[in-house]
Amino acid sequence: MKQQIVANEPAPHFSEPMQERLVPELDFAAACALAEGRHGDPFAWLGMHLVEQNGRSRLLLRAVLPGAAVVEVLDAKTGRKVAELTPVVGAEPLFSGFMGRRVKPFDYRLRISYPQAELV
Repeated sequence: MKQQIVANEPAPHFSEPMQERLVPELDFAAACALAEGRHGDPFAWLGMHLVEQNGRSRLLLRAVLPGAAVVEVLDAKTGRKVAELTPVVGAEPLFSGFMGRRVKPFDYRLRISYPQAELV
């Protein structure tokens, strides 16, 4: 069974470089605003970010992909699958997922499967 990511806690915006910042989880109102295209600063939340979870840093990726059925994260260098993003419950088409044990940002590609097509 796939893990469902649910938006929860409010979070401030950080201006430090990505390796130095921890972006807490997104609150539900902000998740909905992102999904609906009306968030005032979408790139503070979309893409790859470090987040704090259970006292440790983890790498998280978020993307808004209307109509997508499956979203996989591929390492751009190797082409290998790193993770699968899951829809944020109640804020679809926002997808989110952790990058396994990785804690350093890396170049990536998304493999996006739609009901009748696949894009990389």
